[in-house]
Amino acid sequence: MSVREFLLKSFDKEYEQKSLTELCKAPVSAISGISETDAASLKDAFAIATVEELAQNKYVLLAQAIHAFSKYSGKILDKEFNSTEFEELRKKPVSAISGVSDADATLLKNAFGINTIQDLAENKHIKIAQLVAANSRLLETAKTEQAPQQVSPPKPQQPAQPSQPTQPQQTPQSSQKPATQPSQCSQ
Repeated sequence: MSVREFLLKSFDKEYEQKSLTELCKAPVSAISGISETDAASLKDAFAIATVEELAQNKYVLLAQAIHAFSKYSGKILDKEFNSTEFEELRKKPVSAISGVSDADATLLKNAFGINTIQDLAENKHIKIAQLVAANSRLLETAKTEQAPQQVSPPKPQQPAQPSQPTQPQQTPQSSQKPATQPSQCSQ
């Protein structure tokens, strides 16, 4: 599937022709399947307003990390340290994540059918947001690397001159005598 086909399928009609950067700044309701009411629930639960904020939300990232650890714990830990408890983490309610309240969990359940950490980690709307954000960053990086570098020509170096003691500059003598101040040594 091409990027254009992905955007046509994943975003509401009014956003189909937007750039990836513009989509990152778009409201989450721009993603097909997220209503204004669902977007309001995300805002209430996690203060998420844009596609990029959804992609980078700390609770989403925590859920994905917990899910990955839980899913592969039997393969990454030696048997003596493996525990079915780790494997069960992804099946815990989303409110098990520190900072996600029961009220937040209810909002996620009503808006997106998210009950467990695994549900949050694998939510298709979140994956769409993350793909858009990652590709936007990738394109920005590519543009930066391809942009011609503005390099100033090196400045010619001045030949080193032997160090000479500096002499105080002579000022023209005025016709008036300068006022003398008492020396601090004589006090």
